[in-house]
Amino acid sequence: MGRCDCDLTDMALPESVERAIEERGGAERLLEELPDQSHIEREVEFHKAMADVNRLRMMHILDKAECCPCVLKRMTGMSDSRLSYHLSKLERQGLVEHYREQNWRVYRITELGRASLI
Repeated sequence: MGRCDCDLTDMALPESVERAIEERGGAERLLEELPDQSHIEREVEFHKAMADVNRLRMMHILDKAECCPCVLKRMTGMSDSRLSYHLSKLERQGLVEHYREQNWRVYRITELGRASLI
């Protein structure tokens, strides 16, 4: 990703914007404080996980009760493979987790997942 032209002196900015940038030490300093590319890419994957109606429906179900995949399958109408795909995406982002109860896999929403719902 290329660097931006951080010289803002030729721009007519609102005073509040100029003040906010200067309070951060200038445009260059503000850019230096941004997360690195890998962090931003992880954020993108997190938001992609949240940007699917099926996954959000599953999270809302799990917010109400822990469920095994057979219950989630019945409640969402998804095939086994689709359900597995969506659960793995949510789990990779730390939004849901599972534990074993005898031969069952039981899913529950995490605190991060609960905090991500509105």
